[in-house]
Amino acid sequence: MNRAQKIIQGLLLLFVLMILASMLFPIFARNRNKAHDPSCLHNQREIGITMMLYAQDHDGHLPAASTVWHDVYLPSDALMCPAAGDAPISYGYSLYLSDRALGKLADPLGTPLCADSDNPQHLLVIPSDFAPRHGEGHCIVTFTDGHAKYCAIADLRLQPKLK
Repeated sequence: MNRAQKIIQGLLLLFVLMILASMLFPIFARNRNKAHDPSCLHNQREIGITMMLYAQDHDGHLPAASTVWHDVYLPSDALMCPAAGDAPISYGYSLYLSDRALGKLADPLGTPLCADSDNPQHLLVIPSDFAPRHGEGHCIVTFTDGHAKYCAIADLRLQPKLK
């Protein structure tokens, strides 16, 4: 085998390896982002429990939207979704639940309390305030009964149903 053939075979091998690497890197990046999901879900559950405790101490009322993140006592790392980067608060609170009594909600299982959000005021006002950090069109949401789960943004409604 002459020298030119060896160079061509080496370049061909390098080209094939580059193609394989370009196919695998997006898979690795997606898996890295999925690794943030359990931590975010834990943070959301902690927020939900804290909100329920706040409501018990305040005659069943949720905090006001203007002071929610100051009224509930959470460690600073509980307010940061690991998939959001360096944002100090990466969750939004539903403006429609501001200072509302939990007992007046007809569907606490389906009413979002807080969720992943990129809104600079950290409020959920319109559907585009939900941040799809955990898959295309999906985010992690805490509901007014305190549970948190991974949801499709299209399936969420911000306006609570009242009794």
